Amino acid sequence: MNILPFVVAVLFILSYGIGASFQNQLFSRRNQTANLGLLRAEQKFLRQSEEEQFSTLLGTERTVKKKEKEPSQKEASKAVPLPTINPPCARLNLFPLISEGKEAHLPLYETAAKLLRTLYAKKVFREEKQFEYKLLDALLTSAKKPLEKKDSLSLETLALKDTSLQPTYYTLLKGAKKHFPSLLDYLKIERTPSQICLFHAHPTALSIFFGEKTAHKLYQELHTNRKAGIDLEAILQWANDPHLAFTDAKVWELLDFHRPKHGDASQKTLLIEDDETHISVRKNIQILIR
Repeated sequence: MNILPFVVAVLFILSYGIGASFQNQLFSRRNQTANLGLLRAEQKFLRQSEEEQFSTLLGTERTVKKKEKEPSQKEASKAVPLPTINPPCARLNLFPLISEGKEAHLPLYETAAKLLRTLYAKKVFREEKQFEYKLLDALLTSAKKPLEKKDSLSLETLALKDTSLQPTYYTLLKGAKKHFPSLLDYLKIERTPSQICLFHAHPTALSIFFGEKTAHKLYQELHTNRKAGIDLEAILQWANDPHLAFTDAKVWELLDFHRPKHGDASQKTLLIEDDETHISVRKNIQILIR
């Protein structure tokens, strides 16, 4: 009797069992790491949300007076850190396009299309021509009926009538770390009229209007030079970009150039990330304004 096939079969079974066991251990380790990362992110989120709520409490903060010193040249030239997300006050409101149609608000329509093109053309649309208009039209059409009896509509609850676009739309809503942001941070649908807050806008949002290079310089200027407000002419002169002079005047009306008075928003979005696993938690919190 030839025992070789039997030995080979036994070795194959043993190797398969060892491989399966190792794979199970690997999956278990990954799940454990992910769960720990999510737990740490949730704990950081809880601490951050408590700090946000605590900052709204009434009372006078007691501080020890220290002798003020003039900031050094190095400190004065230090770049202002960028926010993690673009806040609700600096998001483009699509409601006029849904209620009155794009023909009545062409500057808003073109700006929304430019936003989609700027943020997602290379990484998501794969340079497909006019895809931003196709997706925007589908979004506006699909939102019309759900918005009829509502004051606002959450983008993440919207199902596109063109089901072939739904996977791409979901990708935009989700975003991808270090590649492209979530669409939730740049668009909104609210019945209440609103402009994009220039002073709170993320540089990425500013780049839709001013270009990437000027947007980052403008953000630093706005947050280091504390002025009550700034007008468009001053920005155009400061930017020294001849292309901006040809922008439709109606586009600039989408921006609010005044220093904001809405610092105590009732709702705030927090994006917290675990330092080790880079697992993030994104949630909205209600701020109890007193």
